[in-house]
Amino acid sequence: MALDDSKLRDELLNHALAILGRRLRDRPTTDRTDAAGVAFQETCVRALEKRHTYNPDLPVGPWLHGIMNNVLWETVRGVRRLPAQELEDRAAWEELAVDLTPDVAETVLSRLDSAGFMAKLPSEHRQVIELRFFEGLSHEEIACRMGVSPGNARVRLCRAVNAMKAVAVGNVREDLQ
Repeated sequence: MALDDSKLRDELLNHALAILGRRLRDRPTTDRTDAAGVAFQETCVRALEKRHTYNPDLPVGPWLHGIMNNVLWETVRGVRRLPAQELEDRAAWEELAVDLTPDVAETVLSRLDSAGFMAKLPSEHRQVIELRFFEGLSHEEIACRMGVSPGNARVRLCRAVNAMKAVAVGNVREDLQ
C-alpha cells in the first residue's frame, strides 16, 4: 500500500534525482533522469521482495529510503564504469544521433545537412556510415561486406561517427579531407 502513495513515490524519485544529480553531475541530464527512474523501479522490486523483513510498527518511508540508498550506490558504481564522452556541441551531436534508417532518411536530410557532412568525409568513413545507418547492417554484416573482422568494423564505425561529429561541429581536420 505504501507504494501506492503518490507523495511517497514523489519523495523517493526526488531523492534519487538529488543523489544522482550530485554523484553524476558530469553526465547528461537525461542519463541522470533515466537512472533515477530505473533506481526507483528497482527500489520497488526490492521492497516487494523484502516486505517480510519490514516491521509494520515503524514508518515505511525511512525503510524505503534505506533500500533506495543501496540501489543508488549500485547505480552510481554501474554508471561510473561506463565511459563518458564530452561533447563540444551537444545540439549538433543530438541531431547526428537521429535514426538514419531508409524510412526516415528523407526527413533527416531536410533536418540536417547530412549529405554535406558525408561529402566532407573520406570514402572509408562514408562507406561504413552508409552500411550501418542507411542499410541497417550489423557489425558482423559490415565486417563481411568490407572484408575485415567484426572488431575492426566497430572501430571503423566509431572513427567514422567521430569524424562526422567533428564535421558537424565545424572542426574538420585537414587529414580528414
